[in-house]
Amino acid sequence: GLVVQRLKAEGEWCSTMPPSPLILLAELDPLDLTIQEPEHLLPAIRVGAPVTAELTAVGRKVEATVSRIVPMIRPPTRSFTVIVELPNRRGELQPGLFAEVQIGAAGPERRQSKPAPAGAAAGREGAR
Repeated sequence: GLVVQRLKAEGEWCSTMPPSPLILLAELDPLDLTIQEPEHLLPAIRVGAPVTAELTAVGRKVEATVSRIVPMIRPPTRSFTVIVELPNRRGELQPGLFAEVQIGAAGPERRQSKPAPAGAAAGREGAR
């Protein structure tokens, strides 16, 4: 994992009730790529669909599959969330990268992924 944020300084008092978080950790392998897709594509995108993510900042193209779909439509944008787990065994990808993605079932349209904690390709947050 990677310490993304220190929430307390050395020597600072911390409460145990309610618990006070000390740091924010990000899991680096796999990274979660969060994509917002328009509502009309909800029936076309399935878990397991092939995804190509082009991370232009680092000159990498990654092949993966849709891991999870959040089937709730967000009213302001009329979109839903697709999550793709990007393998990152060697730690070459960093949280915060943006990706252009192509989802096999969604056709040739290219979209920019939505920023997550520190950007689009985000480490999973939480103390694990």
